[in-house]
Amino acid sequence: MKKNRVGQPSTIGEIIIIPLEEVYLYCDKREDGIWAYASKQPTGVVVISPQFKLAIDIQGGKLDLNTCIQDFEGLQQVIDNLDNSEETNTISS
Repeated sequence: MKKNRVGQPSTIGEIIIIPLEEVYLYCDKREDGIWAYASKQPTGVVVISPQFKLAIDIQGGKLDLNTCIQDFEGLQQVIDNLDNSEETNTISS
């Protein structure tokens, strides 16, 4: 099974970096037992700053952010939560 997954966001100053990952999970039952294999590979990042939102692949090429939102379940929610927390921080400052 292959699944696109949103990683844990990291904040550096005013920049937020959201990792995008591919997770592979395989298992099989055999006569002598079972085996399992799992791996996680980075595919890109979403960079959010006060000036822009940008998606970048692992080679540094620009990705379409809307396509990433469609391909990575939960990415829109993470972005929305970060936007809401920034508004709260701005209001309370």
